Amino acid sequence: MIADCDSAHALSEVEAARARNDKAAMATWAETATGCDFEDPLDFVRIGIHLRDVELFDPATRMFDFVLKRDPGHGAACYELAWLHMLHGRHVEAFLALEPGLERNLSDARALSLAIRLLFGMGSKTYTQAMIGQLKHVQPNHPALAWHEAFNDYVSTFSEKIAVMACLKVERLPAYLKEPAVATRIEEALRVRAGFSLIRLGDGEGAFLRLSDADERSYCGLYRYNRLDRSHVWFNGTIDIYASGFAETAFGLDKVIENADVAGLPYKTWIEHEYRIVSPTGISSLVNVFRLLATFSPNPARFYTAQRIHIELARSGALKRIIQSQKDIGLIACHPALPAFIRDTYGVEVSDFHRIPGEKLFETIIGGEAAAGIHYPDRFNAIMDSLGRADLSGKLYLVAGGILGKFYCDRIKKSGGVAVDVGSLVDAWIGANTRPGYESLKGTI
Repeated sequence: MIADCDSAHALSEVEAARARNDKAAMATWAETATGCDFEDPLDFVRIGIHLRDVELFDPATRMFDFVLKRDPGHGAACYELAWLHMLHGRHVEAFLALEPGLERNLSDARALSLAIRLLFGMGSKTYTQAMIGQLKHVQPNHPALAWHEAFNDYVSTFSEKIAVMACLKVERLPAYLKEPAVATRIEEALRVRAGFSLIRLGDGEGAFLRLSDADERSYCGLYRYNRLDRSHVWFNGTIDIYASGFAETAFGLDKVIENADVAGLPYKTWIEHEYRIVSPTGISSLVNVFRLLATFSPNPARFYTAQRIHIELARSGALKRIIQSQKDIGLIACHPALPAFIRDTYGVEVSDFHRIPGEKLFETIIGGEAAAGIHYPDRFNAIMDSLGRADLSGKLYLVAGGILGKFYCDRIKKSGGVAVDVGSLVDAWIGANTRPGYESLKGTI
């Protein structure tokens, strides 16, 4: 050991390097830390977490192993190493990494909850149920117990193979369009001045789909957890989604999807990712999108595409072409600077701008002005009323409004307008990186 080495100082240097996105410095300081005295193991665990969070997986693994060689049952190191394995879909390795910590402390509710999640991934319903029983014994009021048993039933019924098959089945339909065909349909709707709606569906939308009363009863705890989890992103506790009426409004999403001209759907690698990390919200919400589609009556005017179609349209240049084909456009988004951005960059006026409050969870990223206000119910009702009273024939609207944005798209279509759900792409345009990989989209359409 290096006598004058301080693990707390190494940790602070790793944190500083992460803040400036200097991965090389993070790895160097992590290596330096292994020469320090082993006084506070949590310093080394925290360094490993920082490394793992920026996808420096090998150095992170070495950091957790550094602790475990000196203390094989260290609970935090076991837990974080298990989490790293889970991120890669290595559920068996993750469980084995977690086990020494659990053997030392069978009352560790956090570790028990992760063990249950890993067992979901391994598909052992009986063994999982036994572990759920252990968590109930240790902490009867643990919040995850509200959805554990329902999720155990869900993943037992809808395996990853079933989910991927449902996705690929839709992708092989003649009605499933690639980006050029989607762009053509938008342009044709603008040309003939016909109502049109392109919406995109992800885990937020999937969380609020109601398939049947029986399905709601079967997975009640899981669905409630999902809905509260997703609404936390949008509202961060500023409204009660049930008392406010938001949930009841959101439950009408099935009709909006059925009425859309093109619906962007979750894709195979996204579904595989959710099963890899055993995400209760990700798995059931994405799978329920495809379960809903299976209930629709055939409609030759309904088409599908990938959920990331907004990114594909931006990167191909089609969205720029579509916007610049118009004299003026409508816009629904949270960023006050967007109308000026569109005018100055593309020479197109935003003649009808409805500013909405942005996602509360991302307030530090999008800024206080963009996040200010309450979206539902007052602002939502006012915008829906305004869109419903106007003749929007042939007018292009870019819509970035989360789950409520899908309702705006539907109303725009019914009023004769052409609605394109661009979602968080608008964050990237002005440099607010609310999603991974959006840095490359700054200033581009």
